This record gives sequence, C-alpha cells and structure tokens, in this order.
Amino acid sequence: MANKTILMSRIRQILRLYTEGTSKKKISELTGSSRNTVKKYIQKFHREHLTFEQVSEMTDHDLEQLFGSVEPVVKDARLDQLQTLLPEMEKQLKRKGMTILLLFEVYKKQYPNGYGITQFYKYFRYYLKRVQPVMHLEHKAGDKLYIDFAGEKLSILDTESGEIREVEVFVAVLGSSQLTYVEAVWSQKKEDLIRACESALHYYGGVPAAIVPDNLRSAVSKEIERETLKPLPTYPYEFKQQVMVTVMKNGHACLHVDKHYYSVPFRFIGKKVKILYTSTRVEIYHRYERIATHNRHFRKYHYTTLNEHLASSHRYLSEWTPEKFLEQAKAVHEEVAAYITLVIENKQHPEQAYKSCSGILSLVRKVGAARLTNACRRAQSYGVYNYPIIVQILEKNLDQQSEDEQQLGHTMPQHHNIRGADYYE
Repeated sequence: MANKTILMSRIRQILRLYTEGTSKKKISELTGSSRNTVKKYIQKFHREHLTFEQVSEMTDHDLEQLFGSVEPVVKDARLDQLQTLLPEMEKQLKRKGMTILLLFEVYKKQYPNGYGITQFYKYFRYYLKRVQPVMHLEHKAGDKLYIDFAGEKLSILDTESGEIREVEVFVAVLGSSQLTYVEAVWSQKKEDLIRACESALHYYGGVPAAIVPDNLRSAVSKEIERETLKPLPTYPYEFKQQVMVTVMKNGHACLHVDKHYYSVPFRFIGKKVKILYTSTRVEIYHRYERIATHNRHFRKYHYTTLNEHLASSHRYLSEWTPEKFLEQAKAVHEEVAAYITLVIENKQHPEQAYKSCSGILSLVRKVGAARLTNACRRAQSYGVYNYPIIVQILEKNLDQQSEDEQQLGHTMPQHHNIRGADYYE
C-alpha cells in the first residue's frame, strides 16, 4: 500500500509540474519517470478535461483507476556496471588534463554497449555531487581577484611564418561578480604573468584588495622563505589613473573624483598640472616634474595642505587675500565681515578658506545684502563657518525666520541633508 501511495504522489507531481509550465524533458528528470510515461499521463489529463485542483482532490484509489499504475522500474545492468567504475574515474579526473569527455571515451571503448554520453554525464555528475560536497563562500565586492592558468595549452598559427606555437591560457575571475578575463600568453614566466595581471586590471577598470594565485610557479617560489625576502617597497604597485586640472588661486588642485583639494607650491597657481592617483597616493606633476605628493583622502570639500606650500610667511601676489575678502564683506555688512573673519580663522592656513569666502560673497548678487547678512548671523549661531552651510540656510529660507521662531528651538532643522558642525570642521 505504501508503494502505491508513492506512485500516486508521483502522478500528482508530474501533473503539477506540467500545469506550472515545466517541459516534459525537465519533468522526466525531476520525477525519475521516462518521457513516454510523462507523455502518457499528460495526454490522459487532457482527454479527461481535468484541472490540477481536481486531480489533487482525488483519492489514491480514484487516481489509480483513472491513470493506472506507474510502469514498473526495470533494473538496468549498465547502471550497476557504471557505478562500480565511478570511484576510480573520480580519482582520474583530478589528474592534469583529464576531462569527463576523455573518461567517457575510455569507458565506451571498454564497454561498447554501455551508456551514451548523455546518460554517462548525468550519472557521473550525480556521483560527483554526492562525493564532492561544496561550500558556499560569500565574496566581498572588490575584495579578491583569483588568477590561474588553464590546464590545457592552446595552439596559435602565425599567419606570416606558418609556425604553430603553443600558448598558455591565463584566467582571472573577480570573486563577487564572477566577471572573467581570459588572455593567451607565451608562457607562465613571471614577466608574462605580470603583464597578464596588468591587462586584467585594465579590463576591470580598477584594483581589488588582493590578487590570489592558485599555486602558480611564477607567483610562488618557495613554501617557506620569509627570512630571505627583501623588504616591501614603500608604496606597492597600484593601478594609477590621471586627470588634468588647473591650480586654483588658493594654491590647491582639486581631485574632482573625491572633491578633495591638495596643495602645490604657490608658484604654480593658475598652471595646468597632471594629477596621478592610486587608491592611497596622489602625485601632482607640472611638465614632467613632480611638484607635490600627498596621501589620498576621501573627505569631500576638505583640504590637504603642506606647510611649505602655502605658509602665510610666503604670501604671494594674488587676487585673493584676507584683507581683500574682509574689505568686500564690510561693503555688504559688518556682520558678514565678522563671519568671513571666523571662516578664515577656522582654517590652519588662510588660503584654505579663500574658496569658501569667495563663494559666500558671490551670493550677495543672487539673494541681496539683507538675506546674506541674516544667513551669516544664523550660521554663526550654529558655530559652522563655511560656504555649504550658508547655501543650505538660504535654500531653506531659514534666514527669513523671526527671532521668536529661532528661540522656539528651530535652531537647526532635523533633516538628513543638514549636517552637524563636526562635518564642516
């Protein structure tokens, strides 16, 4: 009786999969029934004009009366024969250059009446899944790049000389996305490996946190040789990018991808310079001469300044000076001048404040002296001294609130776009 229940459950499973849109071939694989059996049940299902809901409500007895029992399972001697061979085949598959196709060809020569390639693949893969369990690993995006050479070499034809040469196949895979890069190189020597890695990094458009070789001879010389290794270079090899910019009047060059400013010697103000940057370093060049080097920083709208570049004792002739900004501010209002003074004093070097001062004073043409004065007064009450906070106050019309409204606790709006004083320090 238990066996009959199982057989009727299989009929329900076949019909459920069919009504869900599964193909007959897939149903056959999932249920372990022959395609002819699957086809027979589906034809009977249509002839009786049934729905799956009706089938699911039938008892096992009614279902058997309607569809008949499932065809008896016939023991296949070929399967028993193949199963005795699979353990040894699994060992051979680990050998370099061995494939399932080669194993099938050997099997077919020894057993001409054995399974064809489709069934051979099916049972071999079932066996491998059972004896070679796998573990799912979570890969962090941008973390690791895995590299290796394929087991089998390929051959290429030199169309000019007619010479056929073997090449190694370099493969790189990003752990998270599985994005793959493949290149043919002449050998597995270090120079070819390095060039292939460089090409892969250019293809991906960036540098991962680590490159992981799979015991490549060109990447691993000895198992233990830490004591004999030379010190690592100060700055490791990293993928470099470049951009051309103009040095601003405050003596800084802006790396626009980060919106961060780096100082250069003041004599290069107004000059075109090239910024070469990696994930950790920023180098600035003028006509092939490196004029500045900084650690890379990612804090937006902030300055990285070397004392020898813009120290106030090296004041330079420029349109931007503290005195000039204060003079312009006083022409608007004394409170604006007081705020500009605080903007300058809150920077290590006055030059770092010039861009904010210029931006603040330019707003008078857009909003007028009265609104700018009110905005400076409110920003000063927040204890924040820079251009972005003035813009936010004006955009949200906070400068037009009355004194009573300010005293009711509306000093700073609760909004994710309004940042605290620490952000602007």
